[in-house]
Amino acid sequence: MSLIGARVLRKEDPNLITGRGQFVDDITPAGTVVMAFVTSTEPHSRIVAIHTAEALALPGVLAVWTAADIAGLSTLGLPGLGRPLLATDVVRFVGEPVAVVVAENRYLAADAAQLVIVDYESIAAAPSISAALAEGAPVLHSILGGNTVFDQPFVDDLATDFAAAPHTASLHLINNRCAAVPIEPNACLADWGPSGLTLWATFQAPHHLRNTVAAYFGIPQDTTRVITPDVGGGFGAKINFVPEYFLACALSRKLSRPVKYTQTRSECQVLMYHGRAQEQDVEVAYDDEGKLLALRVRVTQDQGAYPDPTGMGLPVLTTAMAAGCYKIPKVAISWRNVVTNTTPVAAYRGAGRPEASYLIERIIDLVADQSGIDP
Repeated sequence: MSLIGARVLRKEDPNLITGRGQFVDDITPAGTVVMAFVTSTEPHSRIVAIHTAEALALPGVLAVWTAADIAGLSTLGLPGLGRPLLATDVVRFVGEPVAVVVAENRYLAADAAQLVIVDYESIAAAPSISAALAEGAPVLHSILGGNTVFDQPFVDDLATDFAAAPHTASLHLINNRCAAVPIEPNACLADWGPSGLTLWATFQAPHHLRNTVAAYFGIPQDTTRVITPDVGGGFGAKINFVPEYFLACALSRKLSRPVKYTQTRSECQVLMYHGRAQEQDVEVAYDDEGKLLALRVRVTQDQGAYPDPTGMGLPVLTTAMAAGCYKIPKVAISWRNVVTNTTPVAAYRGAGRPEASYLIERIIDLVADQSGIDP
């Protein structure tokens, strides 16, 4: 049957609009326990000590883990710059998980998390691109020697073309970071039993998550099952791997019970990957008639505290589409990725490409204004 001209009905709508949708937090197998995070209140500090005794003494609390308890679990992301499941020695952004509490219900878990006391020794922070690139800026990751993860220089900066052009225009643009804030925050439920691991997760690429979880724990894919029930929005922010998925699995294996985690709205604001967060230096050369002769773009991408592989690709997509729909004979592009003491940045609605539309349309408006030509 051809779908051309046919009336195609959406299959998911009846359940959702009648309140019969099922999300991760609606699923509670027998024996399920709940985990809650103890998160950093500091943007950049050394962890001096973590006091867990009072939380562990609370009735109904099954475990309190710090980085010392999961030393065998690897980080997520780029080698040498990976995001730890729980902060190890140093916290690098406000909201970074420092410890995890498991209890019989979410209220006990939240109460116990409040009883965990962390002693910090503050370090100077770099909360922005300019602060991270300033002389003498605190270095987030010693392996870098600075805060630039990658720098792609211009192959040809078109200096001759700009020098010969009748007119030029330039802008420094800040494309502010944003939070995805889907109506359903991150949530997961792990049940590691005798026959294998089942992970329910609000995620945009379940097969990718299944393959990654299996490889992370060194278990066969055919004994690893990832289920994504109804997903309450993702917008790109739910296509990246986050510590809670792997911690829930590890805790379920340790406790032999299903372990659930659902972010609070406040946690979602700082723990879920952010988007955008670019600074753009844009220059264009044009003639007396407003004809574009050359475009030069330098993008600086704020990666947050830990460079995510997806986030590292954002300025590549921005520069690839920098010319937009305009006929521009010569285009020079350059970009760099910088770490800061902020929430990590990755894909969000268009992932680098809306940023490209923003930069080219702003500079076109400026050319129109300078030349007196209606855009």
